[in-house]
Amino acid sequence: KGGNKKKGKQQQQQQPKKAKKAKNPLDLLPKSSMNLDAVKKMYFTEFKDDKPGFFAKFWEILDTEGWSLWQSAYNYNKDNEVYFMTCNLAAGWLQRLESLRKYGMGAVAIHSPNKETPPYKISGAWLVRGKTMPEELSGCPDSEYHTFMQLNPADAADRATFETIFFGNSLAGDEILDQRYFK
Repeated sequence: KGGNKKKGKQQQQQQPKKAKKAKNPLDLLPKSSMNLDAVKKMYFTEFKDDKPGFFAKFWEILDTEGWSLWQSAYNYNKDNEVYFMTCNLAAGWLQRLESLRKYGMGAVAIHSPNKETPPYKISGAWLVRGKTMPEELSGCPDSEYHTFMQLNPADAADRATFETIFFGNSLAGDEILDQRYFK
């Protein structure tokens, strides 16, 4: 019986150690002067009722070396004929972006001429870690149905688009019917 215990201990000692989990490439980027959690807190708490005030502060603290801005547009808006289904489509996409939570935030606007006039369009604005589109956003299965365009924070029109998707009332001549946030 004693021999079996020794043999069991020897087998345990010979088993290779588990490999360390690879670090996310976004964690390896140089430290940023902007803290995402502080930005989220500022948007959703401190400036809850003062979105223009938030963006005045945001543009001051945005670290363009460590973060990038993106706009997304759903490719199949013509299929969005039922309002609540379009809202569910956008909400489902945001739920499946869990791996992005530590590296980004965003807003999705559902817009059309009015609530009774389909098709309903889905547009998004994203703040993400790094200068390129992170896998956490582009790799989500739902993201393949969206076209992404990088925004230039130095361009006034790009800033206005970003701000409008986050808190505006109209976008591209349409009324914004609903805004969903990824935080």
